[in-house]
Amino acid sequence: MTKLSKRHGALGVDAYRELGYLPEALRNYLLRLGWSHGDDEIISTEQAIAWFDLDAVGRAPARFDFAKLDNLNGHYIRLAEDDRLAALVAERLDKDDRVGRLSEADRARLRRAMPELKLRPKTLAELASQRSSSL
Repeated sequence: MTKLSKRHGALGVDAYRELGYLPEALRNYLLRLGWSHGDDEIISTEQAIAWFDLDAVGRAPARFDFAKLDNLNGHYIRLAEDDRLAALVAERLDKDDRVGRLSEADRARLRRAMPELKLRPKTLAELASQRSSSL
């Protein structure tokens, strides 16, 4: 874990997207970084709106923990719609010079395989590299 600071290499939102983090996972992680609601780690946007209370915002400096973010992102990947994940992975693979643009048949295979493919990866980058090695 490291203290969150621009001087220490804090990244912008686009960088987290490139690293393969889903917006909902990053939103959940950042929410929990300085605020808590008991022991709840996974908090939907709707729950956050209903539960948020300024009195629960911590005063201590936040510590960024990539392992925690990875685990949270893996959870959201497993919950994500297969079509959405297949589209996100296809977009990454289309940009990969080693793979090139996916054919419609490859895209259809990717969609069909997604229920199994999404079980272990922690990021979209891992999910895409898992799939690119089998193309």
